[in-house]
Amino acid sequence: MATRLRPKPAPAKPEAKTPRTEVKAPRPLLPKRDIGVVRLVRDIRSELRKVVWPTRQEAINLTIIVIAVSAAVGMLLGSVDYIFRRIFELLVAGF
Repeated sequence: MATRLRPKPAPAKPEAKTPRTEVKAPRPLLPKRDIGVVRLVRDIRSELRKVVWPTRQEAINLTIIVIAVSAAVGMLLGSVDYIFRRIFELLVAGF
């Protein structure tokens, strides 16, 4: 006795023909004059109005911090470079 494991697929229905409709191109969101350089300049100006500029004293303090951190990192890397160079010289001179 054979049992069916899968049901028979339903017969294909003929496709109904749908009338063709014309697809219109979407309207641009902005007028043509706002495209390109004019829009770029407007965007830049609007963003610059939102900026909170630091005071003179804040700028001086932050500049001093950047210079100090840069000098410290430079000295640290210079020291590490010197140590590795000396180790390499000892290894090469030993052989």
